[in-house]
Amino acid sequence: MPRESRWDKKRIVKATLIVDKADREFIEATGNSLQSFFTALLGQYKHLNMNKWRNGSFIHHGRRITMFDTEGLNYLISQSKDPYQAGKDVARKIKETSRALNMFASDQDAIKDWLEDHSKLYGWGTVEYSQRRLVIEYPAVANQDFVRGYFEEMLAKPLSCKLANKDIQIYQVD
Repeated sequence: MPRESRWDKKRIVKATLIVDKADREFIEATGNSLQSFFTALLGQYKHLNMNKWRNGSFIHHGRRITMFDTEGLNYLISQSKDPYQAGKDVARKIKETSRALNMFASDQDAIKDWLEDHSKLYGWGTVEYSQRRLVIEYPAVANQDFVRGYFEEMLAKPLSCKLANKDIQIYQVD
C-alpha cells in the first residue's frame, strides 16, 4: 500500500494568497517559504486556540490568560510573606482548575506539553525538564523560592535550587 503524503491531492485545496510586498519580504527574511510560514502559523493558531480569543479575553486550554510584565509580577511575589508557599498555592489552584477542565494529566507527554507552554506561551523563560533537572533560561520570575514551590507542586517532585541568577535557574529533583 503506498504511503499517504501530507500533500495528498484528495486532502488539499489550492488557494491564492495576496500578500503585500513588505509582508512577503518579512516572510522571506524568516528563511521560510510562503507555504512553510503559513503552515507553521496555522499550527500555532490551532495550538493556541486563537479562534476563541476576543478583544480583552485570551483563552488557552479553557482558561483565561492575562499578561503581566516581569517587574509587576516580581513585585507581587516579593510582597508575599512566604514565596515558596505562595508558589505551591498558585500551582495547586491551577491544577485544581485544570483537572476540573480535564486538561492536566500526570503522564510524561502531558508534562512535556505543559512545560513547553510555559516556555512558548506563558513567558516563564526557556523551560526544560530532563534527567532529573529543571532548567529555566532567562527566567521571568526572579524569586527562586516561588519558582521552586510552583514547580514542586506542579511536578509533584521535591526540588533543590542548584543555581539561580538573572540568566538561569537550575533545580535538581531530589
